[in-house]
Amino acid sequence: QHEQLIYEGKQQIRQRLLHAGAKTTDILRFFVQLIRAINVLYHHGGILERICDDIKVYVRQRKDTVRDIVLGLINDPQCEDLADLLHEELKSSNEDNTLTVYYSSDEEDSVVNPSQCKPSPLRHVSDPKAIDMVRILGLSQKTDVIKMLVSIFGNKDLFIEEYRKILASKLLATSNYDTAEEVVILELLKIRFGESALQPCEAMIKDITETKRITSNIQQMVAKD
Repeated sequence: QHEQLIYEGKQQIRQRLLHAGAKTTDILRFFVQLIRAINVLYHHGGILERICDDIKVYVRQRKDTVRDIVLGLINDPQCEDLADLLHEELKSSNEDNTLTVYYSSDEEDSVVNPSQCKPSPLRHVSDPKAIDMVRILGLSQKTDVIKMLVSIFGNKDLFIEEYRKILASKLLATSNYDTAEEVVILELLKIRFGESALQPCEAMIKDITETKRITSNIQQMVAKD
């Protein structure tokens, strides 16, 4: 029964979704919703991984995939189609969801085959059949959406670098030095991607805050004169 579900699911995805006419954001949105649905229906991630492997291979080849995912995570208006789903996932972050499930065995590789990435330790699973499948696939019982998206490339550094570029553009475009929103998003990203990896982004925000303070002092001095 599961094999038939996997086969039919893969066939429908190939025919209806994985083609040049589909927007990357639409494919990713379907991917996220599929993860959520299978998490509700099944107790382990084996079926999800097998159904979605074609999606992961396809979107890995698109140049805008990483940017769209990052824009969705930070709730950017440029990616409204995806932002409502991904930002919700980011806000539900906790320390247990730190991105350690998939990571590159060679940090110099910009694109990594997920089969080369090391899985996290297993959580407790009571069903012996589920245990076998989970061990084979290297997945925990319930698949985390953001971890699954990162596993498309197997390297979280790609997403951190893209966020750094987007943040730099936003900070350069600001006219009132207001960084409150960026601080909140950065703190959420730290939970997922780690504090040390995002230190350069934190330094950028601190520079803007310091610039605001200096500008304010200068304006006060000019006003007194």
